[in-house]
Amino acid sequence: MHNAEKIVVIGDLHYTERADSERAALWHPNGIPRLLAAAGRVARDSGATLALQIGDLVGGEESDGVAAHEALIAGAMDRLESALPGVSLAVVPGNHDTRGEGGPEAWAHNVPPANRAIPLGDDALILLDSNTPDETFAALPRLLLETADCRCLFIAVHHPVIPCYYGLSYRSLFLGEPERDAERLEALRLLAERHAIVLCGHVHTNGFIDWHGVGGRIVQVHVSSLWDGLEPALRETISTSDGYGRFYEREGRADAAAFFASFRNGLAAYQHFEGAGFALVKLCPDALSVDFFGGADSSRPLLTLPIDGNEDWRIVD
Repeated sequence: MHNAEKIVVIGDLHYTERADSERAALWHPNGIPRLLAAAGRVARDSGATLALQIGDLVGGEESDGVAAHEALIAGAMDRLESALPGVSLAVVPGNHDTRGEGGPEAWAHNVPPANRAIPLGDDALILLDSNTPDETFAALPRLLLETADCRCLFIAVHHPVIPCYYGLSYRSLFLGEPERDAERLEALRLLAERHAIVLCGHVHTNGFIDWHGVGGRIVQVHVSSLWDGLEPALRETISTSDGYGRFYEREGRADAAAFFASFRNGLAAYQHFEGAGFALVKLCPDALSVDFFGGADSSRPLLTLPIDGNEDWRIVD
C-alpha cells in the first residue's frame, strides 16, 4: 500500500519588520509566530515531509530597494525554517512578494523559481507563478507533460483558479483579467483533465471546492494564515454551495453573478469560512482529506474535509 502523502499548507503571511506597518500586529509573539509553531508541531506529529507557503510571504511594498527587500525575504524564510525544522519547504510568489522598489530582482535572487515540478514519490507538485501569466501559461503544457506519469498532481499557485470568495471574482484568479478568458478556460481544462488538487491563497479566507467541469475535476483548497492571536481562529462558515456567488445577485451585479453561476453547476462541494490557520493535506490510499487547524491550536483539527477520489487520482492498494 502506498504511504499517505502529507503536506502542511501555510497561507498568506505578509511578513513585516516595521513597527508602523498595518500588519505589525499580526507578527507579535502571540500572533503568526504561534501559528507557525503549531504548524511545525503538526508537521512533526503527522510525519509531513513538505511544507508549502502559497505566496504573499512578505509585504514587499514596505521595502525600500533591493537590499531591504532581500532582508525582508530572509527574515520571513528564517521564521518558516525555524518553525518547521526537518521539513522541506516550497514557496510560490504572491502579488505582494515582488512589490516595491527592487522587489522582482530581490525575489528572483533569493527564492527558487516557480514554474517547475517537484516529485513527491508517486505524486508530483507543480509550482506556478501567477505574477507572470504569459510565462506561466506557456510553461503549463510542458509541466503537465513532465508529470504525466504521476499518480496524483498537486498545483501550488497564489491566486485561485476557481472563484472562491463572493467579494472577489475575476481579479482574484490566475489568468483573471477578462481579456484572458480563453487562456483561463484552457488552463482550467488542462488542470481538470488531470484531476488536479490546487493549493492556493490570496483571498485571506479559508475553504475548499470540489468542482467538476470541462471534462474533468479540480479540488481547490485555499488557506489564510493572517492571525493576530486575538480573533477566533476559524470562525463561522459564511458561504456554502447554495450561497455560491449569490452576493452578486443580491447586489444586482449581473456580470459578476453570471460569472459565478457559470461554475455553480459543477460544484460537488463548497465551503468558505472566515478566520486564519493552516491546513494539513493528506493523500491516502482511498481518498484525500484536508484538516484545517485554527490559529495556534495543533491538538486537533477544527474541521476535516474528506474527498473521495480513488478512480480520479489513480490511488490503488
